[in-house]
Amino acid sequence: GREKCKKCNKSRRYYCYTCFLPVDSVAANFPKVKLPLSVDIIKHPNEIDGKSTAAHAAVIAPDDVTVYSFPDIPHYDQPHRVVLVYPSRTSSNMEEFLDDAKVVGVETESSSSLDEQVPLGQKRKADSPTENANSKRSRADLCPFDKVVFIDSTWAQVTKIASDVRLKDIRRIEMKSQTTKFWRPQQGKPDTYLATIEAIYYFFREFHLTFINPEYDGCYDNLLFLFNFMYHKIKELSNGGKE
Repeated sequence: GREKCKKCNKSRRYYCYTCFLPVDSVAANFPKVKLPLSVDIIKHPNEIDGKSTAAHAAVIAPDDVTVYSFPDIPHYDQPHRVVLVYPSRTSSNMEEFLDDAKVVGVETESSSSLDEQVPLGQKRKADSPTENANSKRSRADLCPFDKVVFIDSTWAQVTKIASDVRLKDIRRIEMKSQTTKFWRPQQGKPDTYLATIEAIYYFFREFHLTFINPEYDGCYDNLLFLFNFMYHKIKELSNGGKE
């Protein structure tokens, strides 16, 4: 059933999408995820709060995620340390950011380990007991950004936010193509157009493989906790109570 949010006292089911808090009766079941970068989500005002998946990120990763409602955009003192996830002809991919960082000489003691080509999912043999830890640190140290911005909007509305003058000095980054599992796909758009929480999940998975460890251990999977719950709930309802 529904119950009152302990902060705003509004009636909610599962979580409050304006305060980004789970309701008390199920709060203990909600996982928490720690992210390696801080996240700003700029939400279009026409996006309905209760239907937006941006709230999922703020509920599951409250220490690292902040949601703004456009035209409210934070001021970035160091725009060169910020990236906007947005596909465009000027966007770079994750590997290009890593290559650029290495070219400008952001090196650490063990950064030479990055030059070895290791297939994803295969562990390179460590030369010393501490090398694996050092390699992880060196990859993270190479990362040229520490904040990532996402836009929560339909694709018909996203250009207005992405082209805002306050974001003009922020570099764009695009991810490898993924397929959405969203139950409300955008009409007329391909299935590579992701829900916001899907984009956040896939970004951090790709970030992890590029800058932290070429093996992924599932540490960000719980970002999709609410998304997965709703996906199966809606699938069950649409099938008459059977998945």
